[in-house]
Amino acid sequence: MHLHYLHDILCDIPGLTEDAKVLHRPGLPPQQRKIAHTLLSNNIVLHLQQLYNWRTRWDQLNPSACYETNSREKHWQSSKLDAQDELLFPTVLYYTCLETANEITTYNGTLLLLLKLGFQTIGPSFDTSYSSPSIPPACTGSPLYPPGSALSAVAIATEICRSAEYHLNCGNSAGAFYLVFPLRVAWATFEDGTREKIWCESMMGIIADRSGWEVGRGLTGNFTTRGAGFVTEEGE
Repeated sequence: MHLHYLHDILCDIPGLTEDAKVLHRPGLPPQQRKIAHTLLSNNIVLHLQQLYNWRTRWDQLNPSACYETNSREKHWQSSKLDAQDELLFPTVLYYTCLETANEITTYNGTLLLLLKLGFQTIGPSFDTSYSSPSIPPACTGSPLYPPGSALSAVAIATEICRSAEYHLNCGNSAGAFYLVFPLRVAWATFEDGTREKIWCESMMGIIADRSGWEVGRGLTGNFTTRGAGFVTEEGE
């Protein structure tokens, strides 16, 4: 039930994207463009708060679903099989079950797409904070970012990457399949040439090799969430 509601939000994003394209349609009267921009901006903010509400309820239902641990697959994180090579993700995220792992990575992938659209449409004034006093936050020691607290798109994408090891070691080929969508969005968030982006590309290959989901290997195409205005680790 929880994942179905999350999918509902995700399925609305293509429609919001089409509405954004209307704003750039040649010949659109200024007053009509202004009204359409206001409606779309409000709709994006509404969806963001719905997404944050979903995440808060998830915390309340799954207070101990995620924990941080040292990576068990260190060879995935280095360009050299060398003990001196710095690990990209020294600690990773493991979960109590595949269902909760899938929910969080899908949430993060959806969040990245919605934030990109929000900054493209609304600009730097887009408020990504979380304001819903009717749903008290859960008191947990979870290593996951609480809703609205991540400082950058890169931080959200990194949370997806840190969940990848669990997906591929959960003993279920569905784990690899569930990872394809969020990992592709994470890949699109990282700057070209960075270790993180190259790592995502290699993980797509691992998904195909280990699980047979060849669809992942061809998904690193012309798609990006960069330039959305969301603050990155480099301050862009």
